[in-house]
Parts: sequence; structure tokens; C-alpha cells
Amino acid sequence: MSYPPPQQPPFQPQPPVVQKSKATPIIIAILAVVLLVCLGCAGFAAYSLWWAKETAEDIVDNIPTDFPTNFPTGGGTGSTHTVRYEVTGTGKATLIWAEVHVGQGNGEVDLPWSKEFVLDAPNFGAQVIAVPKGADAKPDTCKIFIDGVEKKTAKFSSKTLTCSFVYVSK
Repeated sequence: MSYPPPQQPPFQPQPPVVQKSKATPIIIAILAVVLLVCLGCAGFAAYSLWWAKETAEDIVDNIPTDFPTNFPTGGGTGSTHTVRYEVTGTGKATLIWAEVHVGQGNGEVDLPWSKEFVLDAPNFGAQVIAVPKGADAKPDTCKIFIDGVEKKTAKFSSKTLTCSFVYVSK
């Protein structure tokens, strides 16, 4: 007796095998590194801003509010000079000026303004700074005279008006 040959099942195609990409772990690793770098940069930026704010606050908190006024009188060198400051313009201004061996003068004044004093020193610096006070204030020029001779003139061009001069005896 012979057996019929076994019947073969009808051909069924196998589903395609999906191959996993070998690049997936590399892409994940790159994304993780980029994320860590971004977080590090953000953290560094936040720390830098905090540090700058703290430093600025420390500086502002330590600005002196009183200026010294007990300077030596110059020692009687016999070399007296008359210093005159002039600030022209209209309105009010906040002024700061140097008075050699006396200290610093300051105040809110009406323009035009002038200040004259005598000092006993062979060498000295002279300075006056004017800051407009209010929208109607219009400082124009500042001048420094030493012994009646104009040594420095400046015109207002920005937010402040500044004249400085260093006198050195011959």
C-alpha cells in the first residue's frame, strides 16, 4: 500500500522582519549629551546672573554717603591761588565740586552758579560736575579759572557737564 505523498500546505509568505536600526542608541546618546550641555549652560547663566546681582548689590551697599572733610590745610607753602568755578545755563542742577584741602562740596543750585575760594598749595586739581535737575534744566558750560585766568571750559553734550583741571606750579 502506498500512501499518498503528504500534502503541502499552501504557500504563506512570512511577514517581513523589521530590522532595528543600529543608529537608535547613538541618536539617544547624542540627544542626552545635548540635553545635559543645555542644562549646564542654563545653570551657568543663572548662576552668573545671580552672582552679578549680588556683587552689584554689595558695591551699592558699600558706597560711602559721607565724604571726608578733614583734609590738611596745605602746610602754608606760600603759594596761594584763587580758584573760581562757573556753571552757566538755566534751571536747577545738582553740582559736585572739589575744594582742595577742604573736601568736596555738593548741592542743588540755581543756574547760573559760581564758587570762588583761595587755597595755599603749589599743585592741585580742580573739578566741577553738573547734572541737570528736571526737564527744564539746561546747563550750558562750565569753566575753571585759576588766578583769574580761564584754564578749562566744557560744553554740555550728554547727561552731565564736567570740567577738570590739574594745576602744577612751575
